[in-house]
Amino acid sequence: MCSRHPAHSAATVNAGRDTFCHNARRSRQRSIFRQPWRGHKRLALGIDDGGRATSLYYTHMLIPDQEDYAPRPSQVADSFAALIEIGAAPVDPKLRAQADFEPLTYARRKSWAAQFRTGTNPLTGEAIAIPHYTAEFGDMAALREALCALQGLDEYEVSIFGSGPPKLSLFPLGTFVDGRYIPHHGGYDLEARCCLEPEIVSTSGYCAPAPFGSSSSPTHRTGHFTNPRTGETILVPNAGCARFWIEFHFGKWLFPEMKDNTLDLLPASVVAAAQKAFAVRFAQGCCWG
Repeated sequence: MCSRHPAHSAATVNAGRDTFCHNARRSRQRSIFRQPWRGHKRLALGIDDGGRATSLYYTHMLIPDQEDYAPRPSQVADSFAALIEIGAAPVDPKLRAQADFEPLTYARRKSWAAQFRTGTNPLTGEAIAIPHYTAEFGDMAALREALCALQGLDEYEVSIFGSGPPKLSLFPLGTFVDGRYIPHHGGYDLEARCCLEPEIVSTSGYCAPAPFGSSSSPTHRTGHFTNPRTGETILVPNAGCARFWIEFHFGKWLFPEMKDNTLDLLPASVVAAAQKAFAVRFAQGCCWG
């Protein structure tokens, strides 16, 4: 109990802190501490009067057909190793893991750098700082060792990032110039990220009835996505909600070619590698904004 607020019991203070923690998790796409890119890259989705994309960043997703599926951390490492093996990983890759480590001992998190999300206890008005831990690794062996610390956690993100295009291109990319779609042939940033949430959330696009990252009923299984070239809706079975998914991020203003109104864009070998690593089937979806 804080001495400045003696009228509040320890249980009340803890309840307020729990409320803040929950709200911080639910606003994960806006947190500049956990996800710097989510706070300023994922802007409001829009289509202009000409049907052109008005947003900046495109994210392609692999979404498991089991909405409550949660992998073992070792499976995440296996999936990245598979991307490297088939030539679909970023060039000159680095690896990063991010998690909240309250359940773990200091000995298990000592190699991780702490950042802090700050806020105010809604019941006491006191400032609160909640730690979030990040670690980067230069090779798969170091990542595998560090991921042991994630075992048992219900929320984390692990990514492999570098530059593109990889040896095995994920799909053709292009940009919009004066309303026309122009193929992109140069380099770009590339990242693959595995995301686990503590509860089922929407994996539909930002224009869906339940937009990406919002709380979702497990019965909302159909994914609602928007074609960035035409503005058409794409409905994908078994892609509307999940606890876990894989994201592929590309550089600014880069979008897939999408000759047809479908999100089955990734090479079959990339999808097969993910399904082998995680022992679950995946559907493809997207977010952009």
